[in-house]
Amino acid sequence: MDPITTAIIAGAAVALKDTAETAVKDSYQALKQALTRWFADKPEAQTVLQQIEQHPEDAKAQHSLEVIITTQQQTTPPQDDLRPLIAALVQALQQHSQSQDPQRIGVLIEALKTKDLKFGHVQPPQQTGIGVKMGTVKAESVTFDKVGSLGEP
Repeated sequence: MDPITTAIIAGAAVALKDTAETAVKDSYQALKQALTRWFADKPEAQTVLQQIEQHPEDAKAQHSLEVIITTQQQTTPPQDDLRPLIAALVQALQQHSQSQDPQRIGVLIEALKTKDLKFGHVQPPQQTGIGVKMGTVKAESVTFDKVGSLGEP
C-alpha cells in the first residue's frame, strides 16, 4: 500500500476518535485538506475518503482509495508536497501510540466485571502522567484513593 493511503487509513482510524490527541487530529485534517484539493475534480475520491472515515477497516474502501491515489499520481501530481504532511501525521500517530502503550500506564484494565473495585496508591511509571486507564468496567462501586500523576506522591 502506498504511503498516502496508509497514512489516511491510519489517521482516520485514530484521529476521528474522541480520545485522539490534538496533534493527531490536526495532522490528519491537514493531510485530508491537501488530498481534498488534489481530488477537487474527483467526486468518487471524496466519497471514498468519507467511507474510510466512517469505516477505516473496510478493505474494499482501502483498495478503492489506493487505486484512486495511484491513478491520480500518474495523471496529476498533487498541488501540495504531501511528504511533510504524511511525516507529521506518522509522527503524531507514533507519539499517540506510545501514550497508549500499556507498559507506560500505571494500571490498564481493558474489561472487568466485579462487585467492588478499589484503587489505592497507584503511581504511573516514569515519562507518563497516566495513572489508570480503563476500558469496559462493570462494577457496583469503583473507588480511587491516592492515584498520582508525575511529580505527585
